[in-house]
Amino acid sequence: MTDLLTELKLKRPRTWMMITNGQGALVHRSLLKVCEKEGLQAGPENELLQALLDLPSLDGKGGYTGTKARGIQPAVLDDKFIHDEFQRLCSFHGVVRLSYEQCLSWDWVASQVGVSITDDAVRELWGLRVASSDVSEIEFGAFARALREESGFATTIQSFLRGRAGRQKAHSQAMEENRTAQESRCAAAMKLAPYNPTPSCAIHQALEALGVGSGDLLYDLGCGDGRLLIAAAQRGARAVGVEYDARFVEKALSAIKESGLSDLAYVTCGDAFLTDLTPASKIFLYLVPDGLRKLEPSLCAAIKRGTPIASYMFSIPGWSFDDVLTAESRSPECKVWIYKHPSCLPALPAGQACS
Repeated sequence: MTDLLTELKLKRPRTWMMITNGQGALVHRSLLKVCEKEGLQAGPENELLQALLDLPSLDGKGGYTGTKARGIQPAVLDDKFIHDEFQRLCSFHGVVRLSYEQCLSWDWVASQVGVSITDDAVRELWGLRVASSDVSEIEFGAFARALREESGFATTIQSFLRGRAGRQKAHSQAMEENRTAQESRCAAAMKLAPYNPTPSCAIHQALEALGVGSGDLLYDLGCGDGRLLIAAAQRGARAVGVEYDARFVEKALSAIKESGLSDLAYVTCGDAFLTDLTPASKIFLYLVPDGLRKLEPSLCAAIKRGTPIASYMFSIPGWSFDDVLTAESRSPECKVWIYKHPSCLPALPAGQACS
């Protein structure tokens, strides 16, 4: 064991420091959990030290080679990449410094959280590396590189301790569980927002009726392949899409990138019914009536703030509408319902407010 300790200090001084100093606390705890699960002692045992010695080399740019999460290959975290991503996120959120939540909206960070590193670990890492409530470009870069280093380090250690057969079995099982869970979530989501590409004429009508243009932040709930987001961004608006199906998220992000509109349009994989609509200046929806009822409290608050809403195919149950748009180029049932004023809200009994 003494020889292994000496070799670790000499060959892997950075690894040794991460295990022994305060900044390695996140990795150390992750390592202890793995040791406990595998029945190893928490101390520097031969098996553990050998795994540390066998870690792949750092790629020279702040991460480990071969690290993957959710099928996304992490980008090279060089100074130019950090600068470009920081500026893109700041432009998208309309700020000059990024908060913790805004950093988490970065698709690369989102690909790490919950896969190779937990939400709690990320928040603790933020506390260790960031002194204020928001970050400059330099702090943003330091946080990103630290996150990649921590997640890559922990993932590699776990892989070595599981062993080749265990890794393959765990990977296959995790992939199957993720696939089953995704299909289950998507099946439930499809009942409330079945995929049905919005015709270009309906997109044009909705954006015109909502008056979407430069300075707007449009939210598209159930954005599918992102076609409405692209159309809104082409008008100079910022556009946020929320989509439950990861396959469509990938398609939408690819289409946005090909259109050269990544600075204006963004898609997040999530539940539309948990989305905070407060920042939106315009809202577009494609939900069946049950979905619209479920979202009604958020829509009610939005219309009271003066945020106009367009609903494709289905009207909001119980609401009056300002306009309903049809076109000869599409089926009669493919209407766009427009709501602009609090007068659209249903009349409620005295003393009862729309929540």
